[in-house]
Amino acid sequence: MTPSKPEELLRELEARAERLAERKCHYMAGVLLQYYDGEFAADTKDARLRKARHYFEQARVLARDTAPPATPAR
Repeated sequence: MTPSKPEELLRELEARAERLAERKCHYMAGVLLQYYDGEFAADTKDARLRKARHYFEQARVLARDTAPPATPAR
């Protein structure tokens, strides 16, 4: 189904991003929202970028929390 309004497109993109986040792919969710360039891209840009920042922050937190401990220098 092709969205006929910017609001529909935004809901569809957010649903896709959420599915990616559920699989711990927060960074890819952010990329999806930030770099979308299809229909209504200009109309949804501000909302998409806000949501993308949220997913990028979640990716940063996840990476920090799951990073292996640093090894001491010899």
